[in-house]
Amino acid sequence: MRTKMKKNKLKKDNLLTIDKLYFALSFLLIAVAFLVIVLSRGKAFDNLFWHGKSLGFYPDLFESVIHARTRNPYKLDAIYPAFAYCLIYFFNFFIPGTYKNNFDDLQKLCDQSETFVIAHIFYAMITLALAYFIIKSFGETKYKGKYALVLIFFTSSPYIFLIERGNTVIITILFLFVYVLFYNSENKVLRELALICLACAAAMKLYPALFGLLLLSDKKYKEAVRAVIYGIVLLVVPFFFMGGVGQIPQMLKNSLTLNNNTLSGSTGFGYGFKVNATSSIGSIFDWLFAKNYTVYIKMLVYFFVVLLLVGSLFIKKKWKRIAAISLVVILMPDFSFIYNVIYLIIPLIFFIKDVKGKKITFLNTIYMLCFVGAFAPLPYGDIFRSVGGYNNMNVGTMISSLSLILLALFLTGEGVYKMFKQSKKIIVCGTLVFALIFGAVPYVLADNSEPEIQTIKSVWQLNDSEKSQVSDMYNFVKDDVKKDDEVLCFPKVDSLSDFDKLNNHLWYSSVEAKDSITATRVFKKHMPKYVVLDLSNYSNYMQLIKSKDITDTQYDSLMSMQNGILKFLNKYDYKVVKYVKTENNRYIALWENGDSVSKDEENFWNDGGDGTREKPYIISSSESLVEFSDVTNCGKTFEDEFVALSNNIDMSDVEKFTPISRFDTIGMFKGVFDGNGNTISNLNMKYSMTTKANDASNIAFINNLYGTLTNLKIENSIFTGYNAAVFVRTSNRDKTAIVNCVSSGNNVKATNRAGIFGDKYGAVIVNGISYNDTVSGVKNEGFIGVKNASADIRNCYTTTSDSRNYATSVSIDYINSQAIVSTLNESATTFKTYQFETNKKAKKLKKKYKIAEYNQWQIKDGKLDFVK
Repeated sequence: MRTKMKKNKLKKDNLLTIDKLYFALSFLLIAVAFLVIVLSRGKAFDNLFWHGKSLGFYPDLFESVIHARTRNPYKLDAIYPAFAYCLIYFFNFFIPGTYKNNFDDLQKLCDQSETFVIAHIFYAMITLALAYFIIKSFGETKYKGKYALVLIFFTSSPYIFLIERGNTVIITILFLFVYVLFYNSENKVLRELALICLACAAAMKLYPALFGLLLLSDKKYKEAVRAVIYGIVLLVVPFFFMGGVGQIPQMLKNSLTLNNNTLSGSTGFGYGFKVNATSSIGSIFDWLFAKNYTVYIKMLVYFFVVLLLVGSLFIKKKWKRIAAISLVVILMPDFSFIYNVIYLIIPLIFFIKDVKGKKITFLNTIYMLCFVGAFAPLPYGDIFRSVGGYNNMNVGTMISSLSLILLALFLTGEGVYKMFKQSKKIIVCGTLVFALIFGAVPYVLADNSEPEIQTIKSVWQLNDSEKSQVSDMYNFVKDDVKKDDEVLCFPKVDSLSDFDKLNNHLWYSSVEAKDSITATRVFKKHMPKYVVLDLSNYSNYMQLIKSKDITDTQYDSLMSMQNGILKFLNKYDYKVVKYVKTENNRYIALWENGDSVSKDEENFWNDGGDGTREKPYIISSSESLVEFSDVTNCGKTFEDEFVALSNNIDMSDVEKFTPISRFDTIGMFKGVFDGNGNTISNLNMKYSMTTKANDASNIAFINNLYGTLTNLKIENSIFTGYNAAVFVRTSNRDKTAIVNCVSSGNNVKATNRAGIFGDKYGAVIVNGISYNDTVSGVKNEGFIGVKNASADIRNCYTTTSDSRNYATSVSIDYINSQAIVSTLNESATTFKTYQFETNKKAKKLKKKYKIAEYNQWQIKDGKLDFVK
């Protein structure tokens, strides 16, 4: 009998159950992700990290710290209730005194190693607490799955993104754990503590207040009332310490503004890392269709949210009720990013407890797969690249989001079915009516009006010379347009009467204010022959806002639409054929449809070539280099195109050189700039060292690089600005590389960050050489001012002191010795092999670095030089 019992137990242990299948699939995906990261040399990790503004260590946390320190965060567009800022305020006491004055600059604070360590300790303690609660949730059982679940959670995409961002949702989860674990406790103190923790969670992020529905579904009405009282107290009282109760409407306004701007795309976020249902489904529709269906998608989401919440009240299983509420908290807000998926860890625990040791069924398998997809680390590439933004939707985020939506649909179906089966008709009908009414809210509130862009004169005035140039531009267009040709002008700036000459052809942008994210597809319908684009950068627009010529909302609309038009122009191969550069660094550019551009028009700025690898655009003089820079500042990105120097260029005749791709609000250089082993000398790039504006005084040869810079030497030049570098100011993309570049005798000086190869760099540098350079930065200085975590620096040497060892410090004798030549040549060959992957065709390599040839090195006349 005992032998038979042992056999039965052994048979049961070997049975494939839902929980075992969950752990097997999860660990398999973790192993595959680990392998992919190793084979990509760490680059696959970049698919799990943010690519937009506010890069650095724990930026979301430090943004909240900055807000809390003001004691009136809502003037800074803060969106959380005051309770959150009261908690975070105490973080100020742990910031070293030397960094107290850096709170006006989020990026500064995020880049400090000291503040990183402090934040790391903070998040490590919360992480340990979460691990404790995950294990505690399984009680005193010897079930080993609880330890596996801890590992799965801490290697998941949501957790990794949360830590990289430093978002405070992790504190909310801690409060919710206490609430869910103890609101049914027999211990009165623990029960009351649970209710207080629910109030704390709601006072942190508002949406977690929905977890109070668990009290209603369990018929704990008295506890629900007390929870509401605690919630009101914790929501209102902290405002007395953060600007006063009168700031509550401002908080709601800030939250609604961010919600609308995020949805419309005016913030520039893109669809990447968003798991809210509207964005996930919207990205698919935006990719497939020309028309924007955002409002209708949102109506559908609101309708199902009501059914999901009401239906959950009729579901008996606890994990399903918690999951339904968690899904609403994740899927409904329009600025819900993938870190919010960690709300699902609580229902996942209860799901594992429920299916532990049970046989596989269809429904449980679906639920299990949804949980796997929601949490799995999937460091894979982007999809829907054409819809744009700082962050494209990637495979991991899309799978996570679709898993959430599928889980929500199944739970909604089950809840509605049981509601129809168990409740009275009046409840069913009332629920459906309310769902329809709530679903109509997005349509009623939708803003489909045209952006009210007024005629702009006070700041954007033109002098007589500029007026003459613009007049010539319009006359050129007038003489060329045919009967059916269209001319797009944006924005509507009536600087000249010449607009009247084009009335029969003029077309002003008809993109709706909240529909600008689909601008490229709308413009494709018209395919205008000419586009007159009055480009303004961040500094120009700030002038307009300050002088009250436009509002913040109009600024958001203008910038979003401008970016949409530029994307359209670059995607459909329009060419800059004429431009006017004004005194205040504003560009008025004339773009022409590539199908009708003559060779003379296309090559007005260069000395030959067609931009291919075999025949790159040729730059042979200081004049053509200046015009090339201007064309990039008109918004031309040169994606997958090649530009090359044919000889050495002395820039001493240019009074002040404008950085290539200077304005981050206009675009990055996305091609290959090949120096062909030539030298650019005597660049004068002396700009303001006091202006902090995003693009006014950030200086380098190429300000914003998203391509390849190679085989170039820059010498005897001056670079001064608020942030300054010789080669590239900033880049945080994995497709960016600086290869085989030399800096010699240059002077770099900055108020903030100063570097040779970058003031803030996060991509690849191979074979970077710096000698006889002078670098001076108040904040950071060296071979690179600040090195982002994603930076990959290989085989670089400097004679300039570099205390952080980003490059190897050597003597000038070593720089000019034969010993370094073989090392440099081998390094370039190795990188080329890595770049080309040897056996793949060039066409398949567009996702990696732009295809470029790298010059060999030699010692010529006793000095290190390129082989030309």
